[in-house]
Amino acid sequence: MATEFPHVRFLSIDVVPAAPHVPRPNVEFEVYEFMQGILLDDESQDVVFLKVVTEMVRDYPTLLREAYRVLRPGGMIYIHEFIPQLWDAENPDVVAWRTNPRACYLFDIIRGRMLGAGMDPDTCIKLPQWLSPDSDLWNEGQRGFRDIQSVMRTSPLCPHEGFPCTDQLGPKISQYLRQLHIMSSQETFGLLRDFGIEEAEAKRLVDEGIEETSKHEGCGLMKSYQIHAIKI
Repeated sequence: MATEFPHVRFLSIDVVPAAPHVPRPNVEFEVYEFMQGILLDDESQDVVFLKVVTEMVRDYPTLLREAYRVLRPGGMIYIHEFIPQLWDAENPDVVAWRTNPRACYLFDIIRGRMLGAGMDPDTCIKLPQWLSPDSDLWNEGQRGFRDIQSVMRTSPLCPHEGFPCTDQLGPKISQYLRQLHIMSSQETFGLLRDFGIEEAEAKRLVDEGIEETSKHEGCGLMKSYQIHAIKI
């Protein structure tokens, strides 16, 4: 995006330096605890993009208030979040216990630990109401957001080449999602340890989950939500 729009300045904020990036003249990277406040002036940004922060944010409403503060009137908020749960490929309304009992057990642990830490694993379902003008979120004279749109999409957690789960993705995206699945699953080990699970048990849970989902019989679905709205 920074290459396609060289006249636009981008600022990326994270709590840790997650990955190396190619330097670009219109991109800056900052690392700090943004939940203690976004270090930007009021009404200074045209767009705020929040991507997959549910698992690190205990108070999402406060983060939304900060995003509102730094946005100019008419600016856009764009949110991309996942529900930490695995769904049945034949019936996406049902959790995938039938095909992925180990992975579902792992997700259940993560969801329970998130709740215990004050996080809400189902945040993305609640976001449209939180953004609306009549939300209790706006308690200091803010006016909220308009034109709120929420789109839910399903995609295979680990696409399997040569099987129907890859038909709508294409080979490059399928390969990327497979690699992303393994990387994110391995990163779950650290999350489980942070939640107090013993090292050997955490490794076992992660390894069993990867083994199960790597077989085409265990092609479960993830649900992602893309939500955008305009600041009033």
